[in-house]
Amino acid sequence: VKALLANGANPNARERRQQTALMWAAAEGHVAVVETLVDAEADFRTPLESGFTPLFFAAREGHADVVHALLEAGVDVNEALHPSGGPAYRMAREGTSPLLLAIENGHYELAIALVKAGADPNDARTGLTPLHRLSLVRKPDASDVGDPAPRGSGNLTSLQFARELVNLGANVNARLGVVEPCVSRFACGKLRGASPFLVAADRADAPYMELLLELRADPFLRAANNTTPLMAAAGLGTNAPIEEAGTETEALEVVELLLSLGAEVNVVNDNGETAMHGAAYGSFPSVVFRLAEHGADPGLWRKPNIYGWTPLLIAEGYRPGNFKPAPPTIEALHQIMFAVGIPTGGPRPRHIGGYEQARLAAEKKARQMEQFVPVSGGSFMMGSPGDEPGRADDEGPVHPVTVAAFAMAVTEVTREEFARFVADTGYVTDAEKSDGGCGGIGAREDERRDWREPGFVQTDDHPVVCVSRNDAVRYAAWFTRESGKRVRLPTEAEFEYALRAGGGTLYPWGEDGEAGCLYGNIGDVRFKEHFPEAKSAAACDDGYGHTAPVGIYIADVNGIKDLSGNVWEWTADCFHPNFQDAPTDGSAWIDDGCEVGVLRGASFDDGPVYQRSANRVAVPPSGGATVFGIRLVHDLGESL
Repeated sequence: VKALLANGANPNARERRQQTALMWAAAEGHVAVVETLVDAEADFRTPLESGFTPLFFAAREGHADVVHALLEAGVDVNEALHPSGGPAYRMAREGTSPLLLAIENGHYELAIALVKAGADPNDARTGLTPLHRLSLVRKPDASDVGDPAPRGSGNLTSLQFARELVNLGANVNARLGVVEPCVSRFACGKLRGASPFLVAADRADAPYMELLLELRADPFLRAANNTTPLMAAAGLGTNAPIEEAGTETEALEVVELLLSLGAEVNVVNDNGETAMHGAAYGSFPSVVFRLAEHGADPGLWRKPNIYGWTPLLIAEGYRPGNFKPAPPTIEALHQIMFAVGIPTGGPRPRHIGGYEQARLAAEKKARQMEQFVPVSGGSFMMGSPGDEPGRADDEGPVHPVTVAAFAMAVTEVTREEFARFVADTGYVTDAEKSDGGCGGIGAREDERRDWREPGFVQTDDHPVVCVSRNDAVRYAAWFTRESGKRVRLPTEAEFEYALRAGGGTLYPWGEDGEAGCLYGNIGDVRFKEHFPEAKSAAACDDGYGHTAPVGIYIADVNGIKDLSGNVWEWTADCFHPNFQDAPTDGSAWIDDGCEVGVLRGASFDDGPVYQRSANRVAVPPSGGATVFGIRLVHDLGESL
């Protein structure tokens, strides 16, 4: 290597997969070559499309001496994977650190060395902390979506590693977050808020649970949707009983452990499910009998969950995926139900086979895409002139912008649509996590509001409110998975371009502010009935004092409704105090950190002066209010 470098070899040359000699040396564990290449100014920071750098290659293969050499050269021990390539790199998980990669591959001594070198023992950028991830490494699923158990390296066992990690600062009661892209049912959010102990219970990993208890884990911490460790241990969340971690014997052992600790057997989670539902999902008849012996209340568990399934229906095959009846579990439930006089007959849902499921899924995607209409590209003058009535300084200078064609949702995201997202993922909004809930006009100091209870009456067809930009981004990522179309938040330029719809008038509908009630739900006489102190209100009446059902007002020339009024809508941009040096190609203006976001379109509590096409408001990305909502767009022709 030294001879080649001395004769002009390029240390940063890349082969057909774009890998460098330094990456090869790091992966093979040639520490002397790594040091030589680094001395020759080889690039150790630029990642591949997979997100891998030399450090990740070394961490994956367990080469501690190479990792040490790279850290000495100045590599950040907490750098994270950010895959930028296509489907070939989908298994390179966004946010993965060298520490997590070492754990996933069983290199526990290296993982401890990384923590001692400054790696965060509570790194949760993938949604899973190291203690959570260890459960999935110790007991992986047997299906084609599970990673095989690693070969590993060193003499430290996984349990010894966990003990040392806690000694080095790992939080034994850390809670799961939610990340995109979805890489497991944990990261998808269905067990959002779960502790390492709850995840170990889901894996039916009694030895790990016992160690966590010794390390002062709380055995009763629930997930955000109120799923308990006992429910997870019994089988709740299981889609493929034979393929997922935890045999029936192991599940029963863990259930016994939890019951001995005093776990409540009759808890009902937010999805209307109990531990008995879990036993039916897991196809564990012995667990069914044990829960019944311990006092599982048939008056609770015989009720259908939010999907309409009772434990008996689940055992009979009505569950996610293929139709999978479990005769021993059916028999166990029959015996228990007969013993207490509960009938086992009655109507059954229509079974939908795999081909029909695929057809219905395709129809669902088509319906979701019907919610969008194309907006032709073009150029316009963005911002407001200095003499525009009601103008604010952040609306200028006026500047030309050219916007490419895109498709915009006809209406805002509704409560019903957002509720499906929450039910599917277990997502908890920023307002629900905060001490004070979301803000809003008329809210009392002691009143907590969120999207479910915004402080006024809404029906399913009203726009969801009390959502932050963080919430909106999560919803867009979920909708992308559901529809197969890569949706996103509109850029600020796209939003104003759509508001103006080819015109340059003061308001989206023209020059007369009092005409706004025909085109949207704005601050008007009806709103002023609720809030007489309102300073800006039109003299017209749009029929609603708070939010209105989406899509009931006149559409613009593109077929878009409610773009002005009803609720403010989040954009993809970071806020800047003016448009000096703003992009002119319609793209989002984004800064590192993005401490303040931008909303457009005004709401039901804004009079004409705020309904102007150029009006904008700045709010932190975690901020939510009873007048903040979501609208999506997508680039024409772009699919997953």
